[in-house]
Amino acid sequence: MRFDVEAEAPKDRLKGYQDSISSLQQQVAQIPPISFQVTRAIEATAENKKGIDAANDRIDRVVESFGGKLDNVIDTINKVSTQVQVLSSKLDDMQGKGADKTAFLTPVIRP
Repeated sequence: MRFDVEAEAPKDRLKGYQDSISSLQQQVAQIPPISFQVTRAIEATAENKKGIDAANDRIDRVVESFGGKLDNVIDTINKVSTQVQVLSSKLDDMQGKGADKTAFLTPVIRP
């Protein structure tokens, strides 16, 4: 009887190995081929580059638009500054402070 138990133990072990090998073969069959994975990686990289290029184009448009608006703001501030200087000068003239200032700035012409 002892021989029967020992004889069945290798058969059970062999059956376990065969089941493991069968399971492993099924799992390996589910793994896509390397060439497909490489192709997909290349496609993903190309899609990523297209996305980056599109994002760069959008950023360029925003920067150009912002630059134009910033130029307009600078021009407007310069115009307001000029108007403030003119009004300040007129106010000084009305208060009598401008008379002394213009006297020194007026060139003297001799006949």
